[in-house]
Amino acid sequence: VKESARMSKVLVNVQLAPFGAVCLLYPLINTEDFDDDIVMNNTGAIGLDILNDPVSGYYTREAIKNDRVTIQGPLTLVQGGVPVVKEALIARNPIYVDGFELDIDDDTYPFWGFTTVLLNWAQLKEKVELDAFFQSREMDYLMTRTDTLVNFTSMEEYKRTVTIAQSNQSSYLDEMNSVTVPIKSTDNEWALTVGYTSGYEAPWNVWACVVVVLGALLASLAVMLTLVEKKRHELLLYRMMPKSIVHRLQRGDTIVEKYDLATICIFDIVSFTSLSGTMAPKQVLLMLKELYTEFDKIARRHQVINGKYTNIFFHPIITLWSNTPLLIPPFFRLTSSFHV
Repeated sequence: VKESARMSKVLVNVQLAPFGAVCLLYPLINTEDFDDDIVMNNTGAIGLDILNDPVSGYYTREAIKNDRVTIQGPLTLVQGGVPVVKEALIARNPIYVDGFELDIDDDTYPFWGFTTVLLNWAQLKEKVELDAFFQSREMDYLMTRTDTLVNFTSMEEYKRTVTIAQSNQSSYLDEMNSVTVPIKSTDNEWALTVGYTSGYEAPWNVWACVVVVLGALLASLAVMLTLVEKKRHELLLYRMMPKSIVHRLQRGDTIVEKYDLATICIFDIVSFTSLSGTMAPKQVLLMLKELYTEFDKIARRHQVINGKYTNIFFHPIITLWSNTPLLIPPFFRLTSSFHV
C-alpha cells in the first residue's frame, strides 16, 4: 500500500487496528522517509487500544457510529526527545465487515477495525507546492481546520479552530481583501482563505471606469436634452395659451370654461401675394419676422394672447384674442377682421 501510493516522505506509516488494537505497522522502523539520520521507531505503538484511549477513545467511537474518517493534527511526533515529524496528520478510517460485531452505547455495529495512515503534512505541502502556487499569483492564503471536541468533565461539545497552513502575510487577510471557501474533508470543517494583502486591481478596472464615466455622461446628456425639449415645449405652449391654462393641462385637468364676453382680432396682410412676388425670399422672411416681432411686443404690452401665426394658401394670418374687452387696446377692439 505504501509503495503503490508513491508518496515518499509524505506517507510515513500505515497501520491496521482490528477492533481498535494496533497490531500491524509498516514500516516498523522508518529511515527511508527522513533525512539527517532521523529514525521513526513505531514499535511502541504495537498493542495500543485506540478505542479505550483516554484522549482519542471518544472520537474513534464517534467515528464508528457515524461511519466517517477522522483526522488528527497537525501535531508533533516526538521519540526520545527528538521531533521525528514536526507536522503530522493521523487519519483513521473505520472498516465494516459482515460477521463482526462491536457494541457501542447499546447499539451493535459490523465493525472490523481501523486502517490508519500517518502523513508528514509539511512534506505534503512542499510536494504539491502549495506556497509556490500562491506566491506565483502574488496571493496570500490561510488554511484552517475546525474540530468539534468534548469537555469530558461536563461532556459538552465545543469547537476549536487551528491553522494548518498559511503564507507569511496571512495575518493581513480580512473580509475586505479576501474570500473564504469551505473544503470538503472528513469530520472536520476545513476552510481556505485567499486574497491580496497588498490590494487588488482587476485588469479591466480602467476600461470599466471609462465605460462608467461615458455612460454617466451620455445619460446626463440625454436627461439634459429631454429637459431642454420639455422647456421648449412649455415655452411654445405659453405663447399659445395662458400659463394658468398650461399648468392645468399639465396636471391632467380637463378645461371647459365659459366667457360671456370675448374679443378676437384677425389681421390679414393686404396684397401679400403680389407684394411678395416682387421681393426676394430672404426679404419676405425678414419682413414677416419684423411684423411678427412687433405683434408679439404689442400683445405683451397690452396683455392679450398672441394666438397663432398661420399661412393659408401662402397668405399670412395673425390672430389675437382676449376674454375681456379691457385687455384689447382701443385700436384693436373689434369683432371683425383688420387688413394690415
